Amino acid sequence: MDGKPVWKAEGRMDMGLQVRVWGVRGSGPECGPEYQEYGGNTSCVTVHTKDKTVILDAGTGIGNFDRSFKRQMDGKRRRLDLLLSHFHMDHLMGLYGCSFLFDPQIEVHIYGERFGEKGLKECLCQMFGPPYWPLSLDQLPALVRFHEIQAGNVFLLEDQIRVQTLRGVHPGGSILYRLEEVTQESEPASVVYGLDCELTDAMLPKLREFARACGLLICDACYTEEELMLRQGWGHGSIERCRKLRQASGAQQALFMHYERSYQDAFLREQEKMSLAQDPACLFAREGMALRVHGNDR
Repeated sequence: MDGKPVWKAEGRMDMGLQVRVWGVRGSGPECGPEYQEYGGNTSCVTVHTKDKTVILDAGTGIGNFDRSFKRQMDGKRRRLDLLLSHFHMDHLMGLYGCSFLFDPQIEVHIYGERFGEKGLKECLCQMFGPPYWPLSLDQLPALVRFHEIQAGNVFLLEDQIRVQTLRGVHPGGSILYRLEEVTQESEPASVVYGLDCELTDAMLPKLREFARACGLLICDACYTEEELMLRQGWGHGSIERCRKLRQASGAQQALFMHYERSYQDAFLREQEKMSLAQDPACLFAREGMALRVHGNDR
């Protein structure tokens, strides 16, 4: 596995999983020359097999994925699976205006949990419809299916990707995901998506086991350790704790993201340099970055 930008819109992979980063920020998007290197869009990552695309969260970065995906369309019915970590707006706001939702040839399966007495569909339709948006999800041309899940559930996506879930530590709750390719290999390629989870002393061992020996650990490096001390209870991690988690879990590589929105390129560049000196297996996410993930026995 390497961190070079290898993904191309017209290219597909034959083995393992491919990961593409579309949005790296937390809380809200940022724009301007100070955010060009790492990116200013909110959370969105895609995981690809040879024939399948899974979207993790729908922050503003999903707009970049949408434009790239549109260039690949071949006129056949296509399926997209969207896994939502939680309902905070920075992880949902990119859904507005996604062209694939307006294409009758697209089938979109959305996975997420209930919130109190409200179901997944009801929660999404509250923010995706009048008076906040002219059309509701039910009125969109794409075929949209809703799948309510709970933390701890395990399920398959078209017999190609096995998904495990874990409860995160975040205000209002969050779900963390582990995606593994379905293969005959003894050590399948695996990606853990662990954003919006506070790395408390109680959570670290749980997430360590959840991410055990995974190919890629995507983790919440929102703050420096000093700043995290001032924001305990906000539901996020630190660069330092993510590095410790990578080492404790035995993940082949870690990808840090969900940066505090005020962290500009110069600051992140400095933090990345210091982090790489301590653990070269820890990468800082940049929008457009692509990685290939293979199983441990390849």
